[in-house]
Amino acid sequence: MSDQYRDSPDDDQAQERATQRSEIDIWFNWLNQLIILVRTLVRLFEAELRLAAGDLGRLLLCALLLIPLVLLSWLGLSILLSWLSYSYFEAPWVGFLSFFLIQCLTAMLLIRLISVYRRSLSLPVTRKHIREMSKDFSNEPQRPARSHQDA
Repeated sequence: MSDQYRDSPDDDQAQERATQRSEIDIWFNWLNQLIILVRTLVRLFEAELRLAAGDLGRLLLCALLLIPLVLLSWLGLSILLSWLSYSYFEAPWVGFLSFFLIQCLTAMLLIRLISVYRRSLSLPVTRKHIREMSKDFSNEPQRPARSHQDA
């Protein structure tokens, strides 16, 4: 064979360097695309956060407008039920009493719900686990239970 077809060591090194450069270029391109992706996501997050902040104000305004509407609806329902009881029994005091009882029963129901929610807000399960863990980590060594054979 002639020397012309044989690869020289310089050609192998040049080809290896070219391969390394192309791999480095691939990694740099990948890193550049990653940076662009992160920047785009940050801009999207900022824009969405601005939109959400604007919607939060509108949501609060709607909630404030909803409060009188709910109160008036409740009052209308209570008056309707009181009027029905008045017209059925033909006694004004029955209508007033039914209105008063509707309000009292609803208040008692709400007080009951408040006590249930207050109890859950005290984190009872977490507090129980903390008490059990503090017993486990107390300085006193645990005494083994005495059996009937020790007595």
